[in-house]
Amino acid sequence: MTVHRWKITHEAHRYIFQHTQVLFLRRPRDLQLVPSLEHYNKRKKIKFELMDVMPVIMMAESLHLYTHVNFTARSTKEGSREQLFFAELENCSKRRAPSRFIVTCCEQLGSDSTVGQKGFQLDYGTSAVWKNVDFSYCFACGLRMAHPRGDKYISGHCNVPHIYTNTC
Repeated sequence: MTVHRWKITHEAHRYIFQHTQVLFLRRPRDLQLVPSLEHYNKRKKIKFELMDVMPVIMMAESLHLYTHVNFTARSTKEGSREQLFFAELENCSKRRAPSRFIVTCCEQLGSDSTVGQKGFQLDYGTSAVWKNVDFSYCFACGLRMAHPRGDKYISGHCNVPHIYTNTC
């Protein structure tokens, strides 16, 4: 199997934000998500290499632009299987980060992962809700976007109806 290298650039984010509601990346040769995986690899003993990028969702929140993305990666060990990951990127100025984004979360997804809750009403008796913020789920992403536990990532927790209507 061929390993593809990906790079998400500021121009790509701008294009995605302006031209699409939900983007499904299928091996475009000019996009990379390597910095998220490098962020993950720094904290773990097993190193992973990127295989495929799936849904990409962008949202504005508290004067910041965030991106949620799922991707698959495989350990560099012989015979390893692909694993599903979640990454959250905060878009920022070139002065703050040369790549124009900061990796705020990169987690391997397991049995405790959830899916986006965009457009769903939840039973708030079981959620951690405080002043229209629910730290259990992401309300900016739909069912195709898998997430780790809600306390692992920053954006998407506002449970006010229609607040994320224009997310990409």
